[in-house]
Amino acid sequence: MNSLTEQMGMCSTNDSSNTFSLCSWNVNRLSENNYEKLVAVAETIKNLDCDIVALQEVATATAGREIAAYLNTTAPNRWSASSRQVSPDDNKLIEHSVFLWKNSIIVCINDPAVPNYFYRKVHYFNFTYKGQYTRIANLHFRARISLPTNGKLFNDGEQDHLFDLFQNECEYFFAVGDFNCYPMSCNVWGEVISNYCHLLHPRMYTNYLQDECYDNVLVRPHIATRHKFVSVVYKGNMQYTHVDAATGKREIKNISDHRPIRVVF
Repeated sequence: MNSLTEQMGMCSTNDSSNTFSLCSWNVNRLSENNYEKLVAVAETIKNLDCDIVALQEVATATAGREIAAYLNTTAPNRWSASSRQVSPDDNKLIEHSVFLWKNSIIVCINDPAVPNYFYRKVHYFNFTYKGQYTRIANLHFRARISLPTNGKLFNDGEQDHLFDLFQNECEYFFAVGDFNCYPMSCNVWGEVISNYCHLLHPRMYTNYLQDECYDNVLVRPHIATRHKFVSVVYKGNMQYTHVDAATGKREIKNISDHRPIRVVF
């Protein structure tokens, strides 16, 4: 198997004892009912070896805990998980946001899913790393195809609250997730996050990169300038073998239609 450095297409940092790593990944309707896919996701997370993982588009409330349980039997670190429903209750496809973290490195304070004016709630993870209070917002905004026909990415109420989201008081603040757009190409986004660094912005599909930018990591500029960082797209295996329980037929499937983002500070 290729080394992690080769799989990530990156140069590893010199001092791993003084780095903080974060992964964001849309896992495309992950459920513990598909155990083969869940194991493939868990193995990818183990391979990424990040301190915190933010997952979007998790179909069931217990999938995150199942991943943590798997990692706790196969990985050297102890993991915890939290899951919050972020989709509306009347939505046909219920969706959860999940955070996973290493207990030996990350001290979780709380992780509320905050009701707001967005279609999906924002799932926050407040924690300390080496004594530094830090906040991550896990986001999954609506796809353009599901937006109203007025052509706006956000309605008026959402625009106001988008500004509030990024003007919070936390000095160490990250926003990650599937934004379903490239923020800097949208006037509303550009105005709201003009004081943020955009660490990575290609759309990460399984076998190729598209021009439109869906998956994003945003961070306050002073973090990007004060800390050496690398941000990369995972280039390892993104497939798993599914065995039909009734027929025994084996089929190769993609884990997700997105690849993970990995950011190291």
